Amino acid sequence: MRLYGYGGGSLSVASWKDFSAWLSQVSEVLEAAKPVGDPVEAI
Repeated sequence: MRLYGYGGGSLSVASWKDFSAWLSQVSEVLEAAKPVGDPVEAI
């Protein structure tokens, strides 16, 4: 809370920034993952 203060809306700003950071990490992982064409043949 020290980073964004204790004023109105600071919790929203902090949660939005954390959510954005998490989403960018998830996007990187999904882009790096190679999709499997046919899961039965992959086994």
